[in-house]
Amino acid sequence: MKLIDITAYYHNCSGGIKTYLQNKIKWLEDKPIDHIVVIPGKVNKTYTVGRTKFYELSSFRMIGGYRYFRSIKEINEVIEREKTRYC
Repeated sequence: MKLIDITAYYHNCSGGIKTYLQNKIKWLEDKPIDHIVVIPGKVNKTYTVGRTKFYELSSFRMIGGYRYFRSIKEINEVIEREKTRYC
């Protein structure tokens, strides 16, 4: 099974959503589930936290340090890439 979380509200100073995802990452550590998280960032990069793979997509800067995705197309490309890796 593969689970993908996509959120625009995740950064160093964020609260509830980041906390939720951090707890989910810990909970999934010993489960046979691939976990993917897609978040906005300064530049495109991929990294892992535990067994969770993060896709950080280049995004627009907004108020309060938040960022917002530039393109739904990039999000769809991540989904397609991950679908291919699962099948």
